[in-house]
Amino acid sequence: MKKILRLKLVLLAAVFMIVSMFVLGACRDSSCGNYNNGNGNGNGNGPGNGNGNGNGNGNGHSYYAYFEIRNNMIIGFSQLGQQKSEVTIPASIIGIERDAFRNTIYLTSITIPASLTQIGHSAFRDAANLESIIFEEGSQLLHIWPEAFWGTTSLTTISIPASVIWVGGRAFMDWTSEQSIYVLGGSSMSADWSSNWTEGSNAAIVI
Repeated sequence: MKKILRLKLVLLAAVFMIVSMFVLGACRDSSCGNYNNGNGNGNGNGPGNGNGNGNGNGNGHSYYAYFEIRNNMIIGFSQLGQQKSEVTIPASIIGIERDAFRNTIYLTSITIPASLTQIGHSAFRDAANLESIIFEEGSQLLHIWPEAFWGTTSLTTISIPASVIWVGGRAFMDWTSEQSIYVLGGSSMSADWSSNWTEGSNAAIVI
């Protein structure tokens, strides 16, 4: 009887080891999505990090791991990214959805790739600690939706790329006289921009 019991225990242990090796092997093959083994490149389409390929940041995570992504649009931070202070949006992203970074309290700096074409309604609204927003050279940004930067009062300046053809109403609501909005290639600021895009803002407009 004892021999049979011992044999059963040995068989159970062997099954457990085989299952464990299979699971760990699957994660190493990048199907778990969030990790890239510290090699500077992340792949896969695991939960919470969108899809496709991402450039690593040197600590074992793909940039994609910091965002919730749908159809190449950022819809918000992932759980991993919620306490990041400085982020760079991946180059394949084409837009930021409505409310994506609204009320985030940790974000202080964000770099936006040239590929991005739109910033959604209230995307950065009340991101009170955001101090720097950098648009990469050659920006293809076209649309800044209403209230996108409402209450981002820690930003000293923002430079709207010359590519922008439309800015929505109250985009810079609650900005103070100590802040500045630079409209690059000022001639592109046309009648197509909302007539109330500066409503509620006391920021200096530099063209």
